[in-house]
Amino acid sequence: INSTVQGSSSPVAYIYVSNSPSSGETQIKGYAAAANGALSPISGSSFATPAFEMALNGSWLFATDGNNIDSFSIASNGALKQVDSLAVETDGGLVDLYLDHTGTSLYAEYYTTNNDYLSYSIDNTTGRLTFINDLAGGPENNSAVSFVGNDEFAYSSSCYHFSPEIYGVQRASDGGL
Repeated sequence: INSTVQGSSSPVAYIYVSNSPSSGETQIKGYAAAANGALSPISGSSFATPAFEMALNGSWLFATDGNNIDSFSIASNGALKQVDSLAVETDGGLVDLYLDHTGTSLYAEYYTTNNDYLSYSIDNTTGRLTFINDLAGGPENNSAVSFVGNDEFAYSSSCYHFSPEIYGVQRASDGGL
């Protein structure tokens, strides 16, 4: 969901949903949400692109098909325009995307036998991603971590093979985990 602060006649948020119609081609459907909760399609929606997981920071929407991370600019009317695509060398697949609270770092769950966390910085002018690091050997269930208020620490939990655990990661000043 992309929230906006605009006049009462303008949408209060834009909502994006990954959709796979009967044709089998994945797409992103976009909707403008009115103050009363009514939804209306964004002009030009649906946006044909493989998008299994998405994350957005208000200016950019990032989507993955499991092997690539695509960057889309978000226009003032909510329309999407693909501006970049980053091929991620995977022998497993990207299973989740999420951001820190500032929206300046993007993280991807990288499903392998080690369940890695990949960190990227976001160029807020172009939407391009730059690889920061790979935190190898993450938790067994590939759960996205949630950042606490100061954006320095993030936590999640797992119950792999009936062994419950809570785990945390620390965010470095460059955004890496």
